[in-house]
Amino acid sequence: MRYLAKAAGREGLEQMEKFTANTVLHLVCELLTDLSMVDTVVSMGVDVNPVRNDDKLPLAIINEKMELDPDNDVLFDIKELLERKGAKTDWRKTL
Repeated sequence: MRYLAKAAGREGLEQMEKFTANTVLHLVCELLTDLSMVDTVVSMGVDVNPVRNDDKLPLAIINEKMELDPDNDVLFDIKELLERKGAKTDWRKTL
């Protein structure tokens, strides 16, 4: 993943999928529970507050997953990482 992230660069990682406006960071947060993957994407300098068509930000996705699996320490670590990088749960609060 690290090599793919470097090859794509920040601009490539921030590109949004046309129909849902998912970014790589959205997908990594939603589909995986892997701190190193999130860290790899975030360390490339991507925007940690991209807004998807359903108004969800990556941190909001992690919070939802934590509600379903409150004992998952990896989700807590991902949440801390995103918060340290300035992630918000609601785009309205980022303006």
